[in-house]
Amino acid sequence: MVKYINNTNEYIVDIPGSIKLGDVIDIETGEVVRQLKELGIKFDTEPVVPEAPNDKSYDNTTKGFKFEANADAPSIGGTLSFEKANTVFIRTKGVKIERIKIGTQNKIGEQILTMRSNHKWLNQWCIVTELRYAKKSVIVASKANKAQIELICEGSDVAVMGLNQLIDFNIGFGSETNIGHKYFQEEGDYKSVAYKLKGINKKYWFSTPVFSTRGESHVTNQSLSDENDFLMDF
Repeated sequence: MVKYINNTNEYIVDIPGSIKLGDVIDIETGEVVRQLKELGIKFDTEPVVPEAPNDKSYDNTTKGFKFEANADAPSIGGTLSFEKANTVFIRTKGVKIERIKIGTQNKIGEQILTMRSNHKWLNQWCIVTELRYAKKSVIVASKANKAQIELICEGSDVAVMGLNQLIDFNIGFGSETNIGHKYFQEEGDYKSVAYKLKGINKKYWFSTPVFSTRGESHVTNQSLSDENDFLMDF
């Protein structure tokens, strides 16, 4: 599961774009184990206006990545280099976002807490609550320090291109070192490129929703939280 940060939101890269809203994913294995609808949990969806129609580059480290164009061979775009492991380069074009309605998410959390108390839900299971789609995308992630990959770009002279122009070309991949994931989606129909997960978190001291779940409605009467106190992280 490859993560990247978009502002303050954490997303997981969806390669090859098979994840759906309401999928239940085991965060220890990265596998889809259920679908909310299969569990009898209904939900509604809603669109979200993206912060920008095109994503820029993202990385999860203080020193991310750099691109050096190959001026001597315009048919070869250049080399994308990563300073550290688990760094994600992502550029997308034509972004749209869809999520499970916020009000619905709260109801889902209540149902899942009940399922957990009945031993029908595992703590490491999380729900896909938001999907980011794009009409075109290029995603590369490093699996170790000092990773790099050769990007072959189809189009006109790309000798002076930089990171922000990569999405304007059709991308092929050449030689690589320490690359974990690479993906290029030609411009066309919307395909999911990343998703957001939410799941059960432990709540500790005097968390009102926790105690309400336990039937302790008055703050002054609340006892300390214990090892059985869990809430959906919504």
